[in-house]
Amino acid sequence: MVEILILGNQVNAEELKGIVANEHCCSFLAYLEGSLCISNSIERYPIKFGEYKLDTDGFTEVQTFASLSFSEKYKDVLSFNLYLEAITDEVNRKFVHRIRLPEVIQVIAMLLIYNAIAHEYVHIKQHEEGRLTQEVMDLENQIDYKQRGLEIEASLRSQELVIGFTGIEPLVLGQIISENIDNDNASTIEHEIVEWLRNR
Repeated sequence: MVEILILGNQVNAEELKGIVANEHCCSFLAYLEGSLCISNSIERYPIKFGEYKLDTDGFTEVQTFASLSFSEKYKDVLSFNLYLEAITDEVNRKFVHRIRLPEVIQVIAMLLIYNAIAHEYVHIKQHEEGRLTQEVMDLENQIDYKQRGLEIEASLRSQELVIGFTGIEPLVLGQIISENIDNDNASTIEHEIVEWLRNR
């Protein structure tokens, strides 16, 4: 289990860096590499930390937790970006006033990071298979983000990968990554994660 210090229940970007640097996350990256048959992914696609993703007009995309940067015409993956302030904001905005146990907040932060990383790994696989190209993206960009075929695949597969590695209940992960959270959902998440921690 990842050990990070959480003051109050708030997390910050430095603490999230500790999750990514932890041996557990390194094992997760190796698991993604093997599950998706991506060779030397850790060396070829090192994770770079940023605060927030900026759109083409320079505005902050607060709901984007990770992204890939591509060369012209999507020929090569240039960088793998993880946006720590965006994830920090998500945890602190949605969970810290609803969940009382710091160790549960820690697990939530870890799961959000793992899901974001897995999502981009699926895009790397799509790119390596020749399915994420300039032509495909020109078509996909005409569709609402959540309706794009490549994004639907990445969202579903990333959840499967996180569940497969961590053993977390699918309902718990689904609630954590959903846009809507309420006190009842938070109570369920807290209870399930406490049980998950107990059984590890």
